[in-house]
Order: sequence, then C-alpha cells, then structure tokens
Amino acid sequence: MTIKDVLLDMERQFWLRGADYFAHHITDDCLMVFPKPTGAMQREVIMKSVGQGARWESLEISEENLIQPGEGCCPLDIPCKGQEERSVL
Repeated sequence: MTIKDVLLDMERQFWLRGADYFAHHITDDCLMVFPKPTGAMQREVIMKSVGQGARWESLEISEENLIQPGEGCCPLDIPCKGQEERSVL
C-alpha cells in the first residue's frame, strides 16, 4: 500500500466516521482547508464541527492530487461528492 493509498483511505474515514476517528487521527497543529465560505479550520474548530450533524453515508472521490513539499506535511487535494446520512422517523 502506498502513502497515497493510506492517505486516501484516511480521508474517506474522516468523511464516513465520527468524532472519535478525528480525535485519534488529527494532530494538534492540523489545518484543514475547504472552499469558501468554510475556509481554513484548526483542530479546535474541526472537533467542534465534527460533532454537529450527520456523517456522510457515501463518498465518491473523482480525482486526487498528492503533493509532498516536505517531511511531515502532505497536502491532499481531492474533489469529491458525498451523501449525508438520512434519518428515518
């Protein structure tokens, strides 16, 4: 399994699993960047947002770009489309 495979699997799990997964897999200095209006989020804000709302039921990654500018840093650019879980009443 390549580093790209490992990172893409982790990314899928971030979308499909809950706050416990985030708590165990993001560092204290983690920075996630999303398109506007969300923008950049640091760990504290990430953890607050993960606890709100439903997780994703499915995730389709259309392409992925992995750039390794230096040790310990690995930006992952992945356009994707997700389906939120639906509540059944």
